[in-house]
Amino acid sequence: MKKILFLWLGFVGAVTVLSGCSQQQKPKTDWDKYDLKGKVQQLQVHYCLAYEDSTGAIVPYDMTSADYINFSEEGKIERIVTYDYAQEQHQTYIYYYTYHPKGLTILATLDDAFHYREEISYTDWGEISTDKMYDADSANYWCEFFEYDDDQRLATHFLHGRDGLMYFYDDYRYNEQGLPVYNENRDADGSVECCVYSSYDADGRLVRKQFQYADSTYDFEYIHTYNEQGLPEKFTRHSSNSTVEVRYLYEFDEQGNYTSKTILSGDFARIEERKIYYY
Repeated sequence: MKKILFLWLGFVGAVTVLSGCSQQQKPKTDWDKYDLKGKVQQLQVHYCLAYEDSTGAIVPYDMTSADYINFSEEGKIERIVTYDYAQEQHQTYIYYYTYHPKGLTILATLDDAFHYREEISYTDWGEISTDKMYDADSANYWCEFFEYDDDQRLATHFLHGRDGLMYFYDDYRYNEQGLPVYNENRDADGSVECCVYSSYDADGRLVRKQFQYADSTYDFEYIHTYNEQGLPEKFTRHSSNSTVEVRYLYEFDEQGNYTSKTILSGDFARIEERKIYYY
């Protein structure tokens, strides 16, 4: 049960990493993706499982992984090294980033062996148009396509599998501020699987997201609140049979970047410690 909870907490941490620059605002640089201020050369992130004891103290007990992320002086990711401590044998993933005039290739290795290759292409205005993933045999095992409306907003997102067949696609609609307020997830034959409704605060930050499924069995909603720095402060997931609340605690450096983030849910927690090196 503990392991399942922390897998879910890891997912919560991942989906909120962009919140500092507004969950719907397009990041200007890769620094923005990690809520970084200033010219950061390297970001080291260490992840640890923990629990909250009876006195309210956070007690770490297991290191799970670490990321070492290198940036160029223009704020582009150059390389990511991930150390995975959750396996019986520690594994090291290295992601190499190569930029093209209208594209990006990410080459991933696992313990010095080729792992996969990802090829991303962009539109003339800088949005992703295709995203293709290739395995060690150079077989394309999934591909995403993105179509945009006349205002250069994402209109439809398609996912195709290894067999070349479409698995599903999403259609998007926007409010007057250009923020996505409704999208439909459809399967390959066009049947609606899920409808998603989103609403925002005055700063364009996501505050509520509702999911309504075709069979009405798994309906739920997310509620987000933010602190003074614009970072997630509380995340609540409501469903028909349960409510889960997640809290976020931070520590900051002189640049205003957070150096520690603790994600709390009940008695359990995940700690994210960050060491930041500047140009």
